[in-house]
Amino acid sequence: MKMILGKYETRGIPVIIIIISLVLSICFVISTLYEKTQMSGKITWYSIDEIDKAEKLIFLDVSTKWFKPCNMMDEYTFKNNKVSSFIQSNFFPVKVDGNDSLGIEFCKNYQITVYPTLLIIEPKTKNEIKRIEGFSAPDPLLKELQKIIEAQ
Repeated sequence: MKMILGKYETRGIPVIIIIISLVLSICFVISTLYEKTQMSGKITWYSIDEIDKAEKLIFLDVSTKWFKPCNMMDEYTFKNNKVSSFIQSNFFPVKVDGNDSLGIEFCKNYQITVYPTLLIIEPKTKNEIKRIEGFSAPDPLLKELQKIIEAQ
């Protein structure tokens, strides 16, 4: 009996490890696929030169290519399907590089000192309605943008 129990235990441990590994692998694949479906959104950004074409509220992303929180906004927040869809549907999205000549001038005019800075601007008067400074995760940003649209 001891031998059979011993054989069963030595064979059972690898089987359990294989089953656990397989379950964890399947969970990882499912979560990765789910995240990719949630993070495939795309925003069609306009340049600052095109700002006068805006008829909707202007959503400005003032950022730099070298600063990690700006890159995180691009890779994480703006690729979120709910965020990208909401911005694309309700705003005129403009991306401003805070390091190029137009961006530097824009930052001076709107007193931008933090990257990333998100501005909501009225299209006709170019008056600032809302300013969000620093990194924003998808859900809090979406809630803030929904409040702005509801208030209009």
